[in-house]
Amino acid sequence: MTSPLRMFRSLPALAALACLLSPAVGAAAGCPTEDVIVENLEKTFRKKVQVKRVQPAALEGLCEVIVSVQGKTSLIYSDSSGRYLVNGQVFDSETRQDLSRAAMAEYNRFTPDDMKKIAALTALTVGESGPVVYFVTDPD
Repeated sequence: MTSPLRMFRSLPALAALACLLSPAVGAAAGCPTEDVIVENLEKTFRKKVQVKRVQPAALEGLCEVIVSVQGKTSLIYSDSSGRYLVNGQVFDSETRQDLSRAAMAEYNRFTPDDMKKIAALTALTVGESGPVVYFVTDPD
Protein backbone atom coordinates (compact mmCIF):
# COMPACT_ATOMS: atom_id res chain seq x y z
CA MET A 1 0.00 0.00 0.00
CA THR A 2 1.30 3.47 -0.91
CA SER A 3 1.86 5.83 1.97
CA PRO A 4 -0.12 9.11 2.02
CA LEU A 5 3.16 11.05 2.09
CA ARG A 6 4.41 9.35 -1.07
CA MET A 7 1.10 10.11 -2.86
CA PHE A 8 1.35 13.75 -1.74
CA ARG A 9 4.84 14.07 -3.24
CA SER A 10 3.60 12.84 -6.63
CA LEU A 11 0.81 15.43 -6.87
CA PRO A 12 2.92 18.10 -8.64
CA ALA A 13 3.95 15.55 -11.27
CA LEU A 14 0.34 14.46 -11.74
CA ALA A 15 -0.80 18.08 -12.05
CA ALA A 16 1.88 18.74 -14.69
CA LEU A 17 0.81 15.64 -16.61
CA ALA A 18 -2.84 16.72 -16.49
CA CYS A 19 -1.88 20.13 -17.92
CA LEU A 20 0.01 18.49 -20.77
CA LEU A 21 -2.85 16.16 -21.62
CA SER A 22 -5.65 18.71 -21.35
CA PRO A 23 -6.60 21.01 -24.26
CA ALA A 24 -4.75 24.31 -24.50
CA VAL A 25 -6.22 27.29 -22.70
CA GLY A 26 -8.73 29.02 -24.96
CA ALA A 27 -9.34 25.93 -27.09
CA ALA A 28 -12.67 24.17 -27.06
CA ALA A 29 -12.49 20.50 -26.08
CA GLY A 30 -11.30 18.49 -29.06
CA CYS A 31 -10.67 21.58 -31.19
CA PRO A 32 -7.43 23.24 -32.24
CA THR A 33 -6.29 26.45 -30.58
CA GLU A 34 -6.90 29.82 -32.21
CA ASP A 35 -3.16 30.13 -32.86
CA VAL A 36 -3.10 26.87 -34.83
CA ILE A 37 -6.10 27.97 -36.92
CA VAL A 38 -4.57 31.39 -37.64
CA GLU A 39 -1.22 29.86 -38.60
CA ASN A 40 -2.78 27.33 -40.97
CA LEU A 41 -5.22 29.77 -42.58
CA GLU A 42 -2.59 32.45 -43.11
CA LYS A 43 -0.16 29.87 -44.50
CA THR A 44 -2.82 28.53 -46.88
CA PHE A 45 -4.49 31.74 -48.07
CA ARG A 46 -1.74 34.32 -47.39
CA LYS A 47 -4.18 36.77 -45.79
CA LYS A 48 -4.40 38.11 -42.24
CA VAL A 49 -6.99 36.20 -40.24
CA GLN A 50 -8.63 36.93 -36.91
CA VAL A 51 -10.32 34.03 -35.13
CA LYS A 52 -13.50 35.08 -33.35
CA ARG A 53 -14.58 31.71 -31.90
CA VAL A 54 -13.69 28.01 -31.97
CA GLN A 55 -16.11 25.38 -30.67
CA PRO A 56 -17.20 21.82 -31.44
CA ALA A 57 -19.64 21.63 -34.36
CA ALA A 58 -22.95 19.79 -34.32
CA LEU A 59 -21.31 17.22 -36.61
CA GLU A 60 -19.03 14.97 -34.56
CA GLY A 61 -15.36 15.33 -35.43
CA LEU A 62 -15.62 18.89 -36.77
CA CYS A 63 -15.06 22.22 -35.08
CA GLU A 64 -16.82 25.46 -36.00
CA VAL A 65 -14.38 28.28 -36.51
CA ILE A 66 -15.68 31.81 -36.96
CA VAL A 67 -13.05 33.99 -38.61
CA SER A 68 -12.73 37.52 -39.87
CA VAL A 69 -10.77 38.05 -43.08
CA GLN A 70 -10.46 41.57 -44.49
CA GLY A 71 -13.43 42.70 -42.37
CA LYS A 72 -15.73 39.86 -43.51
CA THR A 73 -16.88 37.35 -40.91
CA SER A 74 -17.42 33.79 -42.04
CA LEU A 75 -17.68 30.25 -40.76
CA ILE A 76 -15.29 27.46 -41.65
CA TYR A 77 -14.84 23.99 -40.22
CA SER A 78 -11.70 22.28 -38.98
CA ASP A 79 -10.68 18.85 -37.84
CA SER A 80 -9.38 18.44 -34.29
CA SER A 81 -5.78 19.06 -35.35
CA GLY A 82 -6.44 22.23 -37.36
CA ARG A 83 -4.70 20.76 -40.39
CA TYR A 84 -7.82 20.24 -42.48
CA LEU A 85 -10.03 23.25 -43.14
CA VAL A 86 -13.43 23.03 -44.81
CA ASN A 87 -15.29 25.97 -46.31
CA GLY A 88 -18.98 25.40 -47.04
CA GLN A 89 -22.35 24.67 -45.56
CA VAL A 90 -23.26 21.64 -43.46
CA PHE A 91 -26.80 20.29 -43.70
CA ASP A 92 -28.61 17.72 -41.57
CA SER A 93 -30.41 15.56 -44.15
CA GLU A 94 -32.87 14.18 -41.58
CA THR A 95 -34.09 17.54 -40.28
CA ARG A 96 -33.25 19.44 -43.51
CA GLN A 97 -31.62 22.09 -41.32
CA ASP A 98 -28.72 24.24 -42.51
CA LEU A 99 -26.39 23.87 -39.53
CA SER A 100 -23.97 26.49 -40.85
CA ARG A 101 -26.67 29.14 -41.10
CA ALA A 102 -27.89 28.27 -37.58
CA ALA A 103 -24.33 28.60 -36.21
CA MET A 104 -23.85 32.03 -37.81
CA ALA A 105 -27.27 33.20 -36.59
CA GLU A 106 -26.34 32.19 -33.05
CA TYR A 107 -22.99 33.99 -33.32
CA ASN A 108 -24.67 37.18 -34.61
CA ARG A 109 -27.36 37.21 -31.91
CA PHE A 110 -27.32 40.30 -29.70
CA THR A 111 -26.41 39.70 -26.08
CA PRO A 112 -28.33 41.39 -23.25
CA ASP A 113 -25.40 43.82 -22.88
CA ASP A 114 -25.62 44.64 -26.59
CA MET A 115 -29.34 45.35 -26.20
CA LYS A 116 -28.66 47.71 -23.27
CA LYS A 117 -26.16 49.64 -25.42
CA ILE A 118 -28.68 49.89 -28.25
CA ALA A 119 -31.42 51.05 -25.89
CA ALA A 120 -29.08 53.75 -24.55
CA LEU A 121 -28.56 55.03 -28.10
CA THR A 122 -32.27 55.15 -28.94
CA ALA A 123 -33.32 58.70 -29.84
CA LEU A 124 -37.02 58.22 -30.62
CA THR A 125 -39.67 55.77 -29.45
CA VAL A 126 -43.11 55.37 -31.05
CA GLY A 127 -45.75 53.32 -29.26
CA GLU A 128 -45.69 51.27 -26.10
CA SER A 129 -46.29 47.65 -27.19
CA GLY A 130 -45.68 45.20 -29.99
CA PRO A 131 -42.42 44.08 -31.52
CA VAL A 132 -39.43 46.37 -31.24
CA VAL A 133 -37.97 47.63 -34.49
CA TYR A 134 -34.74 49.64 -34.59
CA PHE A 135 -34.18 52.02 -37.48
CA VAL A 136 -30.52 52.90 -37.79
CA THR A 137 -29.33 55.96 -39.67
CA ASP A 138 -25.99 57.53 -40.36
CA PRO A 139 -26.37 61.32 -40.44
CA ASP A 140 -22.95 61.76 -42.05
